[in-house]
Amino acid sequence: MTFPNAANGIKKLFIGEILALFGALATGVSIFFAKPQVDNSGNITDFAATTNVELGLVGGFLAVGGVIMIVAFILQLIGIVKASKDEEAFKGALYLILFSLAASIVGSVLVTMFPGMPKFAQNIPTVVVNLTEILTTFLVIGGIASLGAKVNSAELQEKASKLLGIIVTVIVLKFVANCVILLFKENIADVIATILGILVVFFTLLQYILYLSLLSKAKNTLAEK
Repeated sequence: MTFPNAANGIKKLFIGEILALFGALATGVSIFFAKPQVDNSGNITDFAATTNVELGLVGGFLAVGGVIMIVAFILQLIGIVKASKDEEAFKGALYLILFSLAASIVGSVLVTMFPGMPKFAQNIPTVVVNLTEILTTFLVIGGIASLGAKVNSAELQEKASKLLGIIVTVIVLKFVANCVILLFKENIADVIATILGILVVFFTLLQYILYLSLLSKAKNTLAEK
């Protein structure tokens, strides 16, 4: 039995995830061209470009990163839709992605309409989005494991099962660190916030590496069947 929709969908999902990584890197690079802004106590409160060159570089990298992220999201969405035709778990992942998108839009609208909202309340939609990421990844990996069983690939099934716990654990750790930063940033020392930020970056890269290795294995296995 073959699953061409799942094979094609996971291939697009794989490409989308790679593009998302490059988009995130391009966005992250922009901060190196901005200067830290400090308050009267000497604490760093923000990063901002102060010259035309800095504005151009920051704006350029942010624009490139934004475009790449949009293309990546579209590819991921198309991939999930295609894969859902062969495996039910991807349908659940699709619903979660749409819910996450709606939560992001609602969050942006609330911040725009009520700029005086407490930071804690402003960041709740972001926390919800991060939580749906955990559930979406869980369903995608579960779907890959299920496809591995359907095509009688014990190797793919075993790889998905092993990485499921590891990847979800990494995402949960990143989620916790992100929550502390987003919800309690005003109540923790700058050095702690910086350490947590570094941990978030580390966990994100580790998550991408593990997740991409599984998607690569899945697309190659399904293409061979």
